[in-house]
Amino acid sequence: MVIKVFVATSSGSIAIRKKQQEVVGFLEANKIDFKELDIAGDEDNRRWMRENVPGTNKPQNGIPLPPQIFNEEQYCGVTKSPEETSSLPNGDVAGEAERSAEGTEKAEETGEKDAQKGSGDDAGDLPEPPEKSNCREATFQAMKQYFKLRSDVSNRETTFQAFPYKPSEILCLDVPTPLFVHRAFAENHSLADVVGCIRLALRSCRGEVKCEDTSALWLSFPTTGPLTHRKMASWKMKFMYACLLGIGVLCLYFSMDPFEQGIFIFKKNYGQFLQLPDIDCRQNPPFLVLLVTSSHKQVAARKAIRETWGQEQVVRGQLVRTFFLLGITASEDEMTVVAQESQQHGDIIQKDFKDVYFNLTLKTMMGIEWVHRYCPQAAFVMKTDTDMFINVQYLTELLLKKNRTERFFTGYLKLKEFPIRNKFSKWYVSLSEYPWSKYPPFCSGTAYVFSSDVASQVYNVSESVPFIKLEDVFVGLCLAKLGIQPEELHSQQTFFPEGLRFSICRFKKVVACHFVKPQELLAYWQVLEASENKGCPGV
Repeated sequence: MVIKVFVATSSGSIAIRKKQQEVVGFLEANKIDFKELDIAGDEDNRRWMRENVPGTNKPQNGIPLPPQIFNEEQYCGVTKSPEETSSLPNGDVAGEAERSAEGTEKAEETGEKDAQKGSGDDAGDLPEPPEKSNCREATFQAMKQYFKLRSDVSNRETTFQAFPYKPSEILCLDVPTPLFVHRAFAENHSLADVVGCIRLALRSCRGEVKCEDTSALWLSFPTTGPLTHRKMASWKMKFMYACLLGIGVLCLYFSMDPFEQGIFIFKKNYGQFLQLPDIDCRQNPPFLVLLVTSSHKQVAARKAIRETWGQEQVVRGQLVRTFFLLGITASEDEMTVVAQESQQHGDIIQKDFKDVYFNLTLKTMMGIEWVHRYCPQAAFVMKTDTDMFINVQYLTELLLKKNRTERFFTGYLKLKEFPIRNKFSKWYVSLSEYPWSKYPPFCSGTAYVFSSDVASQVYNVSESVPFIKLEDVFVGLCLAKLGIQPEELHSQQTFFPEGLRFSICRFKKVVACHFVKPQELLAYWQVLEASENKGCPGV
């Protein structure tokens, strides 16, 4: 709130310097931002009084009688008898102030003359006349009564009609209209009283304090139509109801876990296959099947994989095939692109479930189901993602050395993992979804390898395992149910779920590396192929 304060009194008076000190001290002590402190001379005061104060009995020193501020009959066009005037809510107070008005004016004039004649210090220390003090107190009490009574007024146009002088200037209309607080009120009261009244006005009309000229502080109000106390109360109630509704929705959201994420058992026959790859595993069984979870928008990633590690190839006499796992999307164009890819490359496995991140378990189980139904003759299966680099040659070499084709499961081992209970985490798991405090051993979902018999066993046991949206954890739960323990593929780390800086010699001994973009994959592959016959120290 910025208050521009103008103090109008006699030029050169010591009283103005004391008023300046009082105003500045109060503003600084209360940390109220103000732009400037201005001084207006006697002629400015009198000109403003002649133009703005109605009636013929205008004070000559520029300071109106305090009761005039609240005299509703005289300044708001309401004509009532003196008897009716005394019955007004602030009538007694105004009358008391009127009776002391003359003394106030004389005291003010005497004070100014003394201030001009004296040396300055003596005049500044003169005690305040008791009449002026009484008048000030009476006026302030009337102000307090006025603000108290104003809470019962419902029409905006009458809200401030007891405020000073010109009704045309002080009525709250449909356009920005200033509410004037005459400088005389500030001079006859402490600044704390003035600011307190301004704050009350602000609280009621949501205006802001500004200044028009050297004659007054004023308040401006919104322009959105007649603003009544009733309407303001209605807006406040609507805002309160909106807040309560928001709190209720949040409470409902955080309490819906038992209903939304209750124990769900995976169904084997969930969805129908829409796209199947062009392969006959009975006639030409692959040694290694690579299942790559993908989405419809990852066209460039699939293209890069087909041109690098995902191409059909024979490694050490063993056939390796790659297939992409997808669900469905609402975009007909994206569905058409996937259908065209399937027809062209024959490497798409697709079912009719919604293709979103938290359906990754469904997508992985779709791949495992396909191996179980259509390609159980494969020796090994790898599940991986599109943002991976896979060293198929090195993986095939290690699998041949293992000489294990049953109950085998390997990858980047996670042996001591705990559920994340933070509801704002991507991997949040509720107590109703997984009530235990620790996960069984599993492998990172970025890449893991298992023998084809494990695919069939996991598929068969999946109906007895509570469904969880984290696919690697779900597979781990199935392994725990089967009593299969994940194991290391090599004594050295070969799976890198957190990524790895590229180097030719290092990537020759990597099975899987995460966070590889399509353009990076193409570049790495080109460099590795060019250095295929070059040796590396210690390799």
